[in-house]
Amino acid sequence: MPVIMITAYGNIETCLRSMNLGVFEFVNKPITKEELEWIVRHALNKIDAEIQRRKMIMNNILIIDDNIGLLEPLATVVGTYLKDCHVLTAHNGEEGIATINSLPLTLILTDLNMPVVDGYGVIAHRNKSCPRVPLFVMSGDLYPEVRERLCELSVSGCIEKPFSFEQIMELIEYELTVGSIDTVKNKLLRMQPAAHSLMCA
Repeated sequence: MPVIMITAYGNIETCLRSMNLGVFEFVNKPITKEELEWIVRHALNKIDAEIQRRKMIMNNILIIDDNIGLLEPLATVVGTYLKDCHVLTAHNGEEGIATINSLPLTLILTDLNMPVVDGYGVIAHRNKSCPRVPLFVMSGDLYPEVRERLCELSVSGCIEKPFSFEQIMELIEYELTVGSIDTVKNKLLRMQPAAHSLMCA
């Protein structure tokens, strides 16, 4: 957080000492309202730039699901467990595509059946804009024909709902540390529902 020091007793020695301690701006009084507003805006712009820089170098994980009861707890668990990851969420495919276009992503988790733009729309956009980004589908409707279609669309894996958060974390951690779980199109990952206290639907 930038620190702005405003003093009526400033000199070069005090200024240099303050800067060495990490002070963002050293200002001698008197100062006008306009000058103070400019300094504050400059500091806020620097904060925004630093946030964006960190997002660019972190592992950005996008989770897309219209079920808030699943989306928010899952995002919280992933963000808490993986300290070096920035978790982004979207409530439908349209929001998800906007996020895909705004930041480099490390991994995408998406539901299939969603309003506005469904999971297939997200997959199509990912295949066009960032085909190397692993994408996993979370769905309770993973019938054989659905799996076959997803396989043809180069989805990295399928996760059948309901699932435990531990399963998701193992999947994400493996993907981030080892790489693509399965590059063979006809071998989609199938994770069976597990009886666990953190079971989610």
